[in-house]
Amino acid sequence: MRSQNFILLVVTLFISCSVKKNENNISEKVNSASSFFPVTDFIKGEINKIKTLGKNPIKYLYKKGIAIDSNWIKLESVHNEFLDFTSPKIDSLNDAKSYLESAFFDNTINAYTFSYDLKENHSVISPWKHWDIYINPESNCVSRIYLVKQIDSITTKQLTWIPEKSCKIITIKSVENTTDIVDEISIKW
Repeated sequence: MRSQNFILLVVTLFISCSVKKNENNISEKVNSASSFFPVTDFIKGEINKIKTLGKNPIKYLYKKGIAIDSNWIKLESVHNEFLDFTSPKIDSLNDAKSYLESAFFDNTINAYTFSYDLKENHSVISPWKHWDIYINPESNCVSRIYLVKQIDSITTKQLTWIPEKSCKIITIKSVENTTDIVDEISIKW
């Protein structure tokens, strides 16, 4: 069953990564119902890949840009490190009307970029405020994912995921017009 899920994920990835090059490099707003890339399923698939590698990932904790601690993550608890970013599921069927999708080719990073922003007059309560999917135009594969999630009224978490390599999690607190980075975690595998 695990291999069937993996095959389904890979097929979905390749289908989702097939994008025509925007000749004029002009941002396009998608007015029809968005068809979200399966971000949650992709990240869960990546977590499963980490587990199957058989190498424990290393986690670095930073405060104000300085590494203060590091430790190995046990393979059986790898998924716990990413719980904030696998729930609730980003679901195109239920959430499409609440998000504005834009797609463009970014010459500066040589990637197709698909951005999703929660509309101001959205009808759903969602912690997902924004996310970007970056597609490598040569391989047609995801090269990076960036997610922004509102954890509570003052806490935001950002995830930058680089497939098959690493990720960075930044926790930000905003209190009375002051924004502080509480911590920064880097995980490499």
